Amino acid sequence: MINTLQHTLTVDQLAELKALGYDEVVHLRDLNPELFAGMANTPGNEAEVGLLAFKLMGEMVTFGGRLCDACLLPLGSPALMFSFARMLGRETVDVESSWVPDFFFAHSERVSEDQPQLDGTVKKVVVFKHIRFLKF
Repeated sequence: MINTLQHTLTVDQLAELKALGYDEVVHLRDLNPELFAGMANTPGNEAEVGLLAFKLMGEMVTFGGRLCDACLLPLGSPALMFSFARMLGRETVDVESSWVPDFFFAHSERVSEDQPQLDGTVKKVVVFKHIRFLKF
């Protein structure tokens, strides 16, 4: 599985993925730092967005010399995710195996916390509490 999320996965998230059968999770930022940076700052140009989607598909196809089983999304704008999904639906990547990778999205709950400060003020912090991964 390729993880495109910007944050490092927690121990609980890794355990959940392992329980789902994904023992090997490679972070895109380690696999292809240039692509990761491009996706994290998705450009506002359709051609460049399409090129990033194509490059992500390429990473999944050449993943350690084999097809990647899954991708943990999203990184970047919804336009990038749409372009990637549309491109993957159009391409015949591996005719022999009819390769269709799994896609996972992290489902979380926003929890607002008030943190009292030493000066008497209160700092409001929003924490994203992981609930589970959703498979598509």
